[in-house]
Amino acid sequence: MSARWVRLAGGFLLAAALGPGRAHGAASIGSARFEQDASGLVRISYRLDNPENRQFDVSLSLSRDGGRIFALLPRALAGDIGTVAGSGPKLITWDVDKDYPGLSCRDCVFAVEGTPAEERAGIEWVFIPGGSFLMGSEAGEADDEKPVHRVTVKGLYMAKTEVTNKQYRACVSAGACSPAHVADGTCYVYSGSAWKQGDLPASFQGDGQPVVCVDWSQAKAFSAWVGARLPTEAEWEYAARSAGKDWAYPWGDEQASCSRAVMDDGGVGCGRDSTWPVCSKPAGNTEQGLCDMAGNVWEVTQDWYHGSYDGAPVDGSAWESPRGSGRVFRGGSWSLPAGNARTAFRYYRDAGRSYDLLGLRPARSR
Repeated sequence: MSARWVRLAGGFLLAAALGPGRAHGAASIGSARFEQDASGLVRISYRLDNPENRQFDVSLSLSRDGGRIFALLPRALAGDIGTVAGSGPKLITWDVDKDYPGLSCRDCVFAVEGTPAEERAGIEWVFIPGGSFLMGSEAGEADDEKPVHRVTVKGLYMAKTEVTNKQYRACVSAGACSPAHVADGTCYVYSGSAWKQGDLPASFQGDGQPVVCVDWSQAKAFSAWVGARLPTEAEWEYAARSAGKDWAYPWGDEQASCSRAVMDDGGVGCGRDSTWPVCSKPAGNTEQGLCDMAGNVWEVTQDWYHGSYDGAPVDGSAWESPRGSGRVFRGGSWSLPAGNARTAFRYYRDAGRSYDLLGLRPARSR
C-alpha cells in the first residue's frame, strides 16, 4: 500500500495523495500530507487504516524523475517508520538536509509504503479451513496419543514450507533473531549412532534446506518477526491430516516412504545423510498444499508436553498450563523411520536445546 506527494522548486507544497494506494486485506495507507518547517525538518503525516492491528514495515522513498525510479532512501527518520501497528494518524519526521544537503528538484515524488510483516522473508502462506476432528490415535504405540478426543480448530494460515536457512538468516540480518547454533558447538548433531553436541555439517546449510539448530525461543522469535506465531499442537495435527481427515499420514494411510517424505528408508535422509531442500517430495503434500508435514525436520509447537491427552484443550488452543517436561514437536525427520512421521506421533525435548533434526513452521490466525 502506498501514498505519494510532489515536491516542487521553492519548497515542499501540499499535494493530494495520488491514487487510492495498494491495500493488503482491509488495511491501507491514505490521507498523506507533509510540511517543512523553517529548520528544514519535514513532517510527513499519513493515516493507517488497520482494523486487524497487523504489523507493517513502513518505508519512505524519493524519486527525482517524476516517479519513475525511487532511488533515494531517506535515513534520518523518526516517528512512525519501520515496524508500525495500530490504526489512526501517523507521523514521520525527516531531517532532509542531514541526508541530502541542499536537495532541490522540480519533479520529486515521495512514496510512503507499507509491507505486511507476514511478507517478510518471502513466506508463502496456505489457508487451512477450520473444523472439528478426532485428535490422537488408539492405534499408536505410545500412551501419549490417547485418549482420542474431538477438537475444534479455527481457520488459520500456515507457512507452506518449513522455514529455510535463507529465510532465517534474513531475520538474523534484520536484528530480530539470534544466529542458529550451527557453529557454536551447542547443537545436538547426529554422529551416525547418537546425537552429540558439535558443529552442523555444511550439507545441512543450503539456502533452500530447512533451518535446524534453532531452539524453541529462536523459533518463536522468527515467527513473531513474520507477524505470526508457533502453531498449537492441535492446529499442527489438524493441518497435517489435510484439515482433520482420519488419516495416518498427510496423504492418507499408505505408509511413509522416500517417495513421499525425507526420512530413514533404506538410509537416513533417503540416502543423503541430511535434510533435503523444502518441498522436494510434493507427493507427500497435504490436500491444502503444505510440504514436508511428514519427514525432513521435526517442527516445534507452542504446547508443553504432557504424557496423555487427559485434560487437553478441545478448542484448538495451546496446552500451556500446567507446564510440562518440554515443548512438543511434530512430523518426524530425515533420520527417523515411517512411524515417527505419522500425523498423531508426538515427541518432545527441552525447549532450550537445539538439534540437527528440529526446525519450525509459523502459523497465523489471519
